[in-house]
Amino acid sequence: MMGFRIGNERFADVEKIGGHSRDGFMVTAYCMRSFDKYSQHKVEVRKKEREVALITYRFNDAEIPEYWRDAEVLFSWTEEKK
Repeated sequence: MMGFRIGNERFADVEKIGGHSRDGFMVTAYCMRSFDKYSQHKVEVRKKEREVALITYRFNDAEIPEYWRDAEVLFSWTEEKK
């Protein structure tokens, strides 16, 4: 893999696709371990203006930066409750 890792516990990997970085990139976010019955992993992709954000939450009610709160949600997945 030619890219970089965020976090020590396989939190997310970022890598280029194609032959050149301008061809695009991929972010792989790994499901975070649920340590108790109160954590419920959530993944979202949001779009605002000309930006797209991949947001992963350990708790599905965690607060995200204010800028992204009114962004269009393109994709949302929430882990089933245990």
